[in-house]
Amino acid sequence: MLLDLRADDDVVIPAYFFESALMAQLARDGVFERGFPPETGDFIVLDIDGESSDFGVHPVRGELVCYENREANPRTLRFSVEKLTLHTLRRLAFYTLMAKDLEISGQVSELQRGIWELGRKSLPSRGRSKVIFIERGVRETDLATCLLRDNFNTLCLLFYGAPPRQLDIPGKLIVPGQLEVVGGRFVSEIFEDLVASQSAGAMETGIDLEVSPPELWICGEKFRLPDDRGRPTLGVLYLAALFDRPRESISCWDLERLAKPRLETTVSAAMGSDQRLDGRATRELNKQITEAEAELAEIEGDPNATELEIRDVVRLLARLRSQKKQDTGLQGKSKLLGSSDKDKARGRVRKAIAAAISFVGQQSPEVAKTLETSIGEGQEIYFNPPPDWGI
Repeated sequence: MLLDLRADDDVVIPAYFFESALMAQLARDGVFERGFPPETGDFIVLDIDGESSDFGVHPVRGELVCYENREANPRTLRFSVEKLTLHTLRRLAFYTLMAKDLEISGQVSELQRGIWELGRKSLPSRGRSKVIFIERGVRETDLATCLLRDNFNTLCLLFYGAPPRQLDIPGKLIVPGQLEVVGGRFVSEIFEDLVASQSAGAMETGIDLEVSPPELWICGEKFRLPDDRGRPTLGVLYLAALFDRPRESISCWDLERLAKPRLETTVSAAMGSDQRLDGRATRELNKQITEAEAELAEIEGDPNATELEIRDVVRLLARLRSQKKQDTGLQGKSKLLGSSDKDKARGRVRKAIAAAISFVGQQSPEVAKTLETSIGEGQEIYFNPPPDWGI
């Protein structure tokens, strides 16, 4: 299935692709969205023994009989309705599962179409690296631009199948790694390769969240950070997010969302408003849905329309409807934040960071003072570490 992951293309597979119980569990976990079985006369692509071919579907006595669309030795296959029910991959949940198997921390997000950040991986005494999965079909220029703009200097690029061409981007250490599936889990040797690629005398600065208690490294010198029952405190998580985004302005509210991903689904994305949900954006989205519905009705009535043309419009309509559902939330409304929420977010974040810095101050007042100065005050945080820290 990893070979089907192509940028700008949905992954839709029948339930039989996996063992029935496994597919049902993946659907419950949100990795796949259950759809409907093919209808009479539909043509679908089935992968049989590693070979993909078109089959026409017809119901016969409670089964779905699939007739292969080729002249030489066409095959006839029979499936239950349940086994041929189509399921659509939900990429965010899929890549979250991948990150969990690879023991990568952080929030999964799509950096660009077909380019997915899985999170960050700490290397002993080396700081943090960003781990990215590259889907097939991503253009080399798009990938190079995305990596060039990234504020991480160490980037792990995971891929499946043929490796992407080696990129040489000034100031970046880029290590490609093959992703494999072993025993039903995602694995890669990239992290061992990354350690080996570092120079022996490298002095790194960063926060390691994968040890307990968490650690702060400043030019190779280690400091303990506070934890709460074996987990990093919120202040440590905020500091780690700032170390991942040096010299990048971020509001206290957005910083809080990075440490508490659940807030993504409970409140609006922006402070006081959400451009996705304003009147103009909502009207535009509804207009696009109406136009896609009209286009689908027209193309379905066109006897010369191909299955591929129809499928593309169906996918576009499904994507627009899914976007509308996600943007409006469970009750169809967004929660807009007022000025009091801004002040509360600032107070919570600043207090948590101050507690973490105070903990560091017990070990090194000088480092704590530098942290305080580098972070500053106010609603927006612009973490500006000293140049000699190397980040």
